[in-house]
Amino acid sequence: MSRRSFRIALSIVVGTVALAVIIGGYYGYLFYTYPTKAHAASGEKQKIVIPKGARVRDAANLLARAGVITRPRWFSFYASRYGLRIQPGTYLVANDLTPEEVIQTLSFPPAVPLVEVKDVQFILREGKGLLELAAELTRVKLAKSPSEVLTAARDPEVIKQLGLPPMPSLEGYLFPDTYRVRPGTALAQVFAKMIDRHHAVYEEEAAKHAASLAKVKQEFSWDTHQIVIMASLVEKETAAPDERPRIASVFMNRLRNPDFQPKLLQTDPTIVYGCTALSTKSKACEKFEGRIRRAQLDDPENPYNTYTHTGLPPGPIANPGRLALAAVMEPEGSGFLYFVSKNDGTHVFSKTRAEHEAAVDKYQRKKSTNPDPN
Repeated sequence: MSRRSFRIALSIVVGTVALAVIIGGYYGYLFYTYPTKAHAASGEKQKIVIPKGARVRDAANLLARAGVITRPRWFSFYASRYGLRIQPGTYLVANDLTPEEVIQTLSFPPAVPLVEVKDVQFILREGKGLLELAAELTRVKLAKSPSEVLTAARDPEVIKQLGLPPMPSLEGYLFPDTYRVRPGTALAQVFAKMIDRHHAVYEEEAAKHAASLAKVKQEFSWDTHQIVIMASLVEKETAAPDERPRIASVFMNRLRNPDFQPKLLQTDPTIVYGCTALSTKSKACEKFEGRIRRAQLDDPENPYNTYTHTGLPPGPIANPGRLALAAVMEPEGSGFLYFVSKNDGTHVFSKTRAEHEAAVDKYQRKKSTNPDPN
């Protein structure tokens, strides 16, 4: 290397070192003076909520986001040196203090100690509907009244925002389960949590019964909404797990069998739903007192009356659970067209009208004024 090249190289090295020293000294100065430099701001007090279990660096990040400090890592270093131990709670910290003053502020107990808020728990059981949910949400103080819940659940804008197709209400999509939410959670958020659970369970069961579900949808020209409607009928008709696929097959047989005319599903819970859960009721439903009479059976003004209207009702009549959804996706391959309650939670199933009438005579006719059990 020539003498000139050596001098150039030496100059570069010396210059680089000098620059590094200058930059290092500058940042060293900033770091050294950081605790005593006030943050340039308006002096307005910011509300800083320190959660339970928060560390110094967590508090530093909260302070930086609120515009109270800069360089949260430096703040954490100095706060740790000062032995800062932050208590959870709400602090009021001015945004024009020095980091040292902020550390002093956090050294005192918070203006409002943190109160641990317990989640609100509510339950919707299988087969229950909006009326029961409205009562439950009112009981746990997530709503002021049942009418508030019903109004929100029937609001077309709410239904649209929750990603559901146009329909009378959220009935059918509020999955029955046990839920926990924060106190004061908005009804729309409560609904969203329940609907998300419905979609998750539906997709799980749809994957398990993919081949059968595809056949059901193709045969009856149903979409997902019709599957949910049918599942709500199955849910209301039986609580016995092993009967659900058979109940589903009965309803489907009535729709597919050419000899079963007219195509009336004839399920009592649909009448009850139309007489109790709708905001507008027919004249016959206005007289409904809990027991189905001939006036309700013959009522064509009740759109949910499956004794006078063929096919599926306009919408779900309850919120079906996992087993009811699965039963509709993969119904039993039976030839049954009728069933009647044995008054013990189970049913007798029949293939002919004569067999059905005999079962009705045995289990129902002498005990009920309902002239036409299923």
